[in-house]
Amino acid sequence: DVIISEPTNPWVAGIAGVFSQEYYQTCRDHLAPGGLFVQWIQGYELEDATLFLMLETFRSCFSHVTLWNPAGPDIVMIGSKEAYRPDFARMELVFGSPKVRGDLQAFGVESVPALLATQMADFSSRPAAARWSESVHSDYFPILDFVAPRGFFVGSRARGARWIDARMSSPANARLWIQKYFAQSKAARQIGSCYRAIHRNGSLSPALAPAWAREWANAEPRSGDARNAEARELGFMEHGVWKRLPDEESKDPGVQAEARILRCKLRFR
Repeated sequence: DVIISEPTNPWVAGIAGVFSQEYYQTCRDHLAPGGLFVQWIQGYELEDATLFLMLETFRSCFSHVTLWNPAGPDIVMIGSKEAYRPDFARMELVFGSPKVRGDLQAFGVESVPALLATQMADFSSRPAAARWSESVHSDYFPILDFVAPRGFFVGSRARGARWIDARMSSPANARLWIQKYFAQSKAARQIGSCYRAIHRNGSLSPALAPAWAREWANAEPRSGDARNAEARELGFMEHGVWKRLPDEESKDPGVQAEARILRCKLRFR
C-alpha cells in the first residue's frame, strides 16, 4: 500500500508535526509489508540546513529511500522499511492506461523514461552511507518549528539539494533507475520526452535541460526537433559569433521572428 503526505509549508503554524520523527514512525508502523510512504517537500522558502534536517528525519524512519525532483525546486521522498526495486514492465503497463497517461501528460510526462528522469537519488536497495544532518525533528525536540520560518522570511531556496542530485554524475556513480531502464529496454530511449519534461517543468539543476538536449541531439542527429532543442539550450556558432536559439514560447514578436530565422538556418545547415 501507499501513504501520501503533501502538507503545506513547514513554516505554517502546526504543520511541523507532520514532518516529525514520531509521525513518520506511526506511518511506518501502519504500512503493509512492501508499502511505501511518499512525502513532498518544497525547495523554496527553505534553507539548506532545514532541508537536510527534514531529509535526515525521514531517513531515520525509512532506511530505504528514493528522492525525486518532479518540477522546479520541489522534492518528493519515497521511503520504505524494506528494500524495493523498480518493476519497469509494470510501469509500462500502468503508463499504458489512458487515464494514467492522460494525468501524466498534463504535467508534460510523455513516457516512462520522462518520469524516471526526475529521480535524483536512489537508496532503495542500499541505505544512504552518510547522515544528512546531525539532528532530527522530533515532537519532543521540535527544531523545525523554529528554523523553518527563517527560510520563509529570508526568502531562501534550498540549493544544497543539488549536492545529493546524482543526475549530473557519471552513470557509474549515479546508479539511477533510468540507467537500468535503458540497459534493459529494447525500445527507443525516448530521450526527447525526457528533455521536454525537464524543459517544461524545470529542475533543481539549470544544467539538466542542456544535458538532455545534447543527449537527444547525439542520439537522433537527423531530428530537427533535437537540433532545435540543443541550439535553444546550448547555442551554436555562426560566422564566428555564438548564438542561442530564443525560447519559442516568447510573446515578443521580435524574438519570435529571430527564432524562426535561426530554426530555418539550422534546418538547412
